[in-house]
Formats: sequence, structure tokens, C-alpha cells
Amino acid sequence: MPVAKGNKLPEADRAASKRKISPATKPKALEKVEAEPLDEKEFNKLLKKQTKGKKKQNTRKTAPDPRLDPNIDPKRAKRIIANRESAARSKAKQKQHLENLKNLHQSLTEQKSSIEKEIFSIHADSERMRSYNERLIQMIHCLREAKRRKTAVEEAEDKVASKVQQQ
Repeated sequence: MPVAKGNKLPEADRAASKRKISPATKPKALEKVEAEPLDEKEFNKLLKKQTKGKKKQNTRKTAPDPRLDPNIDPKRAKRIIANRESAARSKAKQKQHLENLKNLHQSLTEQKSSIEKEIFSIHADSERMRSYNERLIQMIHCLREAKRRKTAVEEAEDKVASKVQQQ
């Protein structure tokens, strides 16, 4: 028989130490139940109903409390419990971090949409101002042209008046 290193049991002893459920203590869920076979439609309906909105569940069963197992060294049992607690804290921390990221994503998405609306509004105002500016520039050109014509007419009138005075 091989010698165990540390607190570990040899392979043969580990297999022998696994508990088996006696028929008297067997849970009702494990008993065979006779039922009528389901047709494919009913089966799919039940399957959809069971999986609807559910996330993938862990298929791994939780191990029993190691402190209750006489084959496990108390120090090892304590370490197992500490590891489980640490894993639970880590999962909770990860879950909280994920929730914070989801909230941040939601907040940033809302902020992005409000900024996009503001950009659209500013762009529309800019286009309106640009067209208004173009009309003002056209009016300035028209006024300058009118002023140029007026000065040209006044100069022509002055020339005519000066010729009339010379004669």
C-alpha cells in the first residue's frame, strides 16, 4: 500500500471513504418515477418554459462541510472553508464590479445620446446662422453696389453741374 504524503489519503483509501446512499436514506428525488412519455411538442414547451429567462446554472454540486467529514484533517478543513469564503467574497466583488460597469455603461450611453442631441441642435443652429450670414453678406454687397452707383450718379451730377456752371 502506498504511503500518503501530508494529509492526503492514498487513491484506494479515498475511493473507499466515499459515502454511498443507502436505500433507506435515499431522497425521493432519486427514486424512479414512472411517467407517461411526452410527445415532442410537449417536451419542447416544457423545455422552453424551464429555460426561459434563466441563466446557465452551475452543474457542479456543492461539497458538504469538510468539518463534518472525519477523514479530513481539521487544518485542511479550515483551509477549505477559508478558500470557499474567499471565493464567495471574490464572486461578490466581481458581481459588484460588473454591476458598477453596467451602471457606468448605462450612464455613458445616456450621456452620449444627450450630447448627440446637443450636437444636432448646435449643428442646426450653425446652419441657420450660416444661411443668415450669407444673406447679410449679400445685403452688404447690394448696399455697397447701391452706394457705388449713388456716388457714381452724384459724381455725374457734379460734372454736369460744373459744366453747366462753366457755360
